[in-house]
Amino acid sequence: MKKQKRITWLRGFTVFVMLALVGLFGFTYMSLLPGPVSKQNGTGTTIEGYYSHADFEMGCGHCHAPIHCVSSTKCQDCHMDVADQRASESGLHGNLPNTGRCNNCHIEHQGRDNDIRTLAYTNVNHYKLSGFSLDKHQADYAGDAMDCQSCHSQDDTLSSAPDCVTCHVSEDHDSMAQHIQQLGSNCLGCHDGIDRMDNFAHEDVYPLEGSHAQAECSECHLEQVFAGTPQACSSCHHEPDVHEGQFGQDCARCHNAIAWAPAYLVKHTFELQHSEDQTTVECQQCHASSTYTQHICTDCHDAADPMHNVHQNYDVDENQDCTSCHPTGAPEEALEIMKQLTPGLQDGDVTGQNDQNDTAFDPGS
Repeated sequence: MKKQKRITWLRGFTVFVMLALVGLFGFTYMSLLPGPVSKQNGTGTTIEGYYSHADFEMGCGHCHAPIHCVSSTKCQDCHMDVADQRASESGLHGNLPNTGRCNNCHIEHQGRDNDIRTLAYTNVNHYKLSGFSLDKHQADYAGDAMDCQSCHSQDDTLSSAPDCVTCHVSEDHDSMAQHIQQLGSNCLGCHDGIDRMDNFAHEDVYPLEGSHAQAECSECHLEQVFAGTPQACSSCHHEPDVHEGQFGQDCARCHNAIAWAPAYLVKHTFELQHSEDQTTVECQQCHASSTYTQHICTDCHDAADPMHNVHQNYDVDENQDCTSCHPTGAPEEALEIMKQLTPGLQDGDVTGQNDQNDTAFDPGS
């Protein structure tokens, strides 16, 4: 009798424990499960015999690992294409950051109708990743939410450049056609999605003055390339034959943006009244045997000139460019430099001591 009672008690206790475990599991399931998983399938095929995540909703271990929760390793046990992309660093999952945390982009437990293949880009900084912000591309012109394929319509790997034209040309065909004709279709060359071109002012980069104001964009931006456009005159205007290669490339010394002719010498640091009677010296007097970009001072200042003695006293190489010490041609400009070369030199000490007649060199002469 006692044995039968004990068996009955054990059976009752076992049933109680089982019911408690079922209740505890049910309570745990209802408490911890954030919500039902998706039953959507974008490909229409099965993986490992499962059509969707909903088929193994109670088998949490398919996706979750102890402590680490969602594990990319477990996900890749089924999604081998993702494993291949990550291993080869190719395709979508090989190029995006943090693809080891699948739930960064594929958020589950949002309901049966939730398609987790639509990337949410949670914790992915698209601007840092690609240089293009999605702040202004959350919804299309119809008000529908945009996903990756909204812009990257060429393939599923997102490795192709975004197709900006198709979307924008459908909204405003004429403006886009004109925009492309003038500026090209390399949208990312100018736009970053924030948008850096909203307040663009050409004068901040290169003032369009004179005849430049009427120039077409394509005249300076060849093949619709805008970044890094050279600003030197010679990059667009080839030197005319009349120059005969004698005037160099500093066009602004004689020309302005209004017109090439008439040309006036407007920037000449060296004083043109370089003579004792302060009359203007003819160009050929200094540029006699060379181009206008060069000058030979010793054609006038020959060996009899007292300045040779001064240079010898202070170890100055007469073969160097004279304008490095005399930018305007005035002798006194070199005094400060000579003081640096000769410590203790005073203003009145500049004399031609090697000259037999000890002729004084007057800086003002």
